[in-house]
Amino acid sequence: MNNGEECAKYFLSKREWKRCFELLRKKWEALGKTGGKIVLKDSTPQERQAIGRMMGSVYQESEVALALKDFEEMLQKTRFAPISLRELLEAYFGCEIHSNMDRKQEKEEKKRNFFESCRVYFENRDESEKEYILDWISAMEKMQSRGYAQVIREWQMDETQARKIVCTIGDALMEALKNTEDVPLAVFAAQISGNPHYLDRGYSSGRLFMQGLCLIQDKDYPQFSSEWKERLLSVHILPDDISSMVTTLGIHLQNGVKAHQAVEEFCRMREPVILTALNLRGATAAWTEEKRIYIVENEMVFTYLADKICEGQAALMCTSGQPRIAALEIIKLLVENNTEIYYSGDMDPEGMGIADRLWQKYPEKVHIWRMSGEDYKKAISNEEIDSRSMKMLNNLKNPELQNTARSLYQQKYAAYQENILIELCEDIQVIYYSTDS
Repeated sequence: MNNGEECAKYFLSKREWKRCFELLRKKWEALGKTGGKIVLKDSTPQERQAIGRMMGSVYQESEVALALKDFEEMLQKTRFAPISLRELLEAYFGCEIHSNMDRKQEKEEKKRNFFESCRVYFENRDESEKEYILDWISAMEKMQSRGYAQVIREWQMDETQARKIVCTIGDALMEALKNTEDVPLAVFAAQISGNPHYLDRGYSSGRLFMQGLCLIQDKDYPQFSSEWKERLLSVHILPDDISSMVTTLGIHLQNGVKAHQAVEEFCRMREPVILTALNLRGATAAWTEEKRIYIVENEMVFTYLADKICEGQAALMCTSGQPRIAALEIIKLLVENNTEIYYSGDMDPEGMGIADRLWQKYPEKVHIWRMSGEDYKKAISNEEIDSRSMKMLNNLKNPELQNTARSLYQQKYAAYQENILIELCEDIQVIYYSTDS
C-alpha cells in the first residue's frame, strides 16, 4: 500500500472528514491545482475538532475556512509524507481527479473526433454531392448551427447512434439532390432508413434532414408547414397530401388553363367541399366571385355560416384549427389573385396566434375579423386560460390583436366564435347584399 492509499484509508475511517473532502475535490477540480480555500458552513463540533487537530488550530465558529495549500503542507508533516493533495484525493475517491478545464478540453476533443469520423464517411465517396454534406457537417461543428444541438444531444446519449443518424441523413440529402423524378416522402424515407416515417416532421431525424437541406439551399428553417412542403418539393420529394385537408365553399380552382371541373360543380351547387393537398397539387390559381373570402377556425361555425348564406355568392373556408398545407396553399393562390381575406378565430392565445401569423404572412390582404376587444366581451366564456398559455400573447404583432390581448390579460377567460355567430353571419350578408345591390 503506497502513501496515498494509506493516508486515504486513515481519512476514510474518520466520518467527520467526509464533507471536507467533497469540498476539497470540488475546489481542486475547479482550479486544476492545489490553491484557493474551502469553506465548511454549519460545521459540527466533531468536524471542527478533526480539522483543528490536523491544522494545529482551534476553530470556535461554525463556519470553517481551510486553504488547500495549508492542508497539503500539513500533510507533509504526517507519517504519510511525501504526498500531494491530488494523490490523496484520487486514493480517497478511488478514481483519477481531473480539472474541469481538462474535462472540457477532453470533451471538445471527443466532439472533434466525432465530426471528423462523420466527415471521413463522406470524403471517401465518389459522388460530387458529397461536398454539400461536408459543408453541412462543418456548419454543425464550427458554427454550432443547422442541427448541431440535436446531434450533440444524441451524441451525449450514444455516440455510435449519433454517428449513424448523421451518416443516414447525409445519405438522404445526397440522394435527394440526385432526384429527377417525384418520389413520395414515405417511400424515400423507407429506401434510406427502412422506416417510412424517418423523415417526417415529427421525427428528430426529419427535422435534422430539413436543417441540412436548408443549409444546402441557403434557406431559413421552415416556420410553416407550407414552407416545409416547398423545401421537400424542391428536391422532388412529395409529402403526405391526403391527411392535409381544408373545407371550402364558393372557391374556384384552376389546373393549368382549365377550371377544376369537380370543384366547379360544388360551386355551382353551392355545397361545401373538402379538398386535400393532393387535390391542389396541380392547382395554378384560385378565386372567388366577390374577390373576398371569410375564413373561420371552427367546423361548427363554418357549418352555421354555410347554411345561412347558401343563397349568396360569399366564399367560406374552415381551417379546423392551425391551417395545414392545403389551407395555406389555397390562401396563397387567393392572395396571388388579389383576393381580400377576412379571418376570424377563437380569442384565446392559440387562436389569436394563428390569426396573427396569417396576418404577418400577408399583411396587405389578411384582415382580422370579429376579434376586437368589443367582440371579446360578447364572446367571452367561463373557461379560464392558464398562465403558461397567456405568455403566448406577448408574441402578437397585429395592433388589433394586441389590443384584444389586453382584455385577455385582465379577464383571463377565453372567448369563442360560437358565441358571436349572429354577428359573423350579419357581416357576410350585409357585405353581400350591398355588393349585390
